[in-house]
Amino acid sequence: MKNFVHAIWNSWDRFFFGPISFLPVGVFRFVFGLNLLIMYSLRIKDWRFFFTDEGFISAENAMKIVPEFYEPLFTWYPTTPALSLGLHVVFLVTILLLMLGLWGRWMACLTLILHLAFMQRNFSIIYGADLVSTFFLFGLAFTENDRRFSLRSYFAKGQPREIKPVSHIFSTVGVRLIQIQLCVIYGFTGLEKLKGNSWWEGTAVWAVLGNQQIMLFDTSWLKSVPLLIAAMTYSTLIFEIYFPVLVWLKVAKRWTLLFGALLHTMIAVTVGLFFFSLAMISTYLIFLDPAWLRAKLSRFVPDAFIGNEASSR
Repeated sequence: MKNFVHAIWNSWDRFFFGPISFLPVGVFRFVFGLNLLIMYSLRIKDWRFFFTDEGFISAENAMKIVPEFYEPLFTWYPTTPALSLGLHVVFLVTILLLMLGLWGRWMACLTLILHLAFMQRNFSIIYGADLVSTFFLFGLAFTENDRRFSLRSYFAKGQPREIKPVSHIFSTVGVRLIQIQLCVIYGFTGLEKLKGNSWWEGTAVWAVLGNQQIMLFDTSWLKSVPLLIAAMTYSTLIFEIYFPVLVWLKVAKRWTLLFGALLHTMIAVTVGLFFFSLAMISTYLIFLDPAWLRAKLSRFVPDAFIGNEASSR
């Protein structure tokens, strides 16, 4: 019994505090940051309408629709148009610096703070991409996310300074927080779907595909293929419920991530949730085997961006 408890404790310790490879983290940071940069860059053209008192919601009324969980201790978002635009520009710069891998941990903290400010200023335009980005930025704030696949590693010729043990521990914790949060999102979403009769009946997907008001193109022909609708419904349900288990099994991880990528790609091209889909898919990168990822990237990316495994520990 003592040996069993000791083995469990060692496994727990390695999982949350053991060394990790920083390459998957760096690639995730870049892809996720690029997605966030494009999303907010598109919003800036409507900054006056979304984020000023001249738009459709004043700062005073905006706080009334913020859910209790997201209510800030104090409001500091600027109310004047000039300052609002300036803050938006600063925010885009922080996202760009995070994406490029400069001052990664601190830039992730600053980006998270500004991201929350924009969410709290106008919660009415918030959707899944904004919510999951909050969780992922929080995880990146723990992690030395700029040690690989970054300008920092490029300038250091793939040999950044030695990382302190405590910093390595926090980096591992940050990665695990992102991975666990992803599992919670899928597991909770899948179990919630079980409350709907249409998911048990195998027709739930048709409620989306058959709604031409939200579809990007006509999919009404699918109503003549009910077995395909049922297969899509049940496979989505099974994927979400069992993702928190399958993604950790070596024999199933590759196929689980592949199915998830296909699922989110379909969501993006059918209903237009491009930023949400890419945000979710980007997290799959930190589940990938570092050696496999390094081999794939070495064909297209200079070694200075990738580094080597020995120097990442």
